[in-house]
Amino acid sequence: MRESLDSKTALVEAGMDLFLAHSYQGTGINEILKQVGVPKGSFYHHFTSKEQYALAVIARYREKLEENMAETFGKTSLSPTKRIVAFMQRIMRDIVDSDYTRGCPFGSFGHELSTISNTLRQPIEEAFAAIHATLTDCIKKGVQDGSIRGNESPAHMATFLMAATQGAILMAKVKRDRSPLDEVLKSARLYLTP
Repeated sequence: MRESLDSKTALVEAGMDLFLAHSYQGTGINEILKQVGVPKGSFYHHFTSKEQYALAVIARYREKLEENMAETFGKTSLSPTKRIVAFMQRIMRDIVDSDYTRGCPFGSFGHELSTISNTLRQPIEEAFAAIHATLTDCIKKGVQDGSIRGNESPAHMATFLMAATQGAILMAKVKRDRSPLDEVLKSARLYLTP
């Protein structure tokens, strides 16, 4: 049983890597099997289809997202603005570390999958909603303590920050340059400051 669980974990981890590097549609099951070193029967033992497999990959990314948000937003010794910026920096650091070949998994998957599979679109939408709720809550706390300006809805501010971050990630990937990321971080600090 342990070996079976290990192969499932290895398959999901491979999908996390390959889907970001080559996209969902650009990654074949044989490529996944080759990376993990398991036969096709192992894949179909755990997943009935590539779509079900993608759901498992998205779920694992969601687990990692929740861990990252808990760690970053749980640092109450930092001001709300610093927590928000730290979260943005963490996402952006992954883009730079990949030499601009990978983006935010939810942004990448959302762009590719939202029009081809409602089954896959739903968990991506839920992940974005979780990010939005966490950002909104942090902004509310900043408004309450006076460290974030209060002349706009915290939910609208969270939407703006998410959209700006996703746009900067795309621009950085296209330019193969971190300047869009740095500009959005600078603008985010200014945007939040009262």
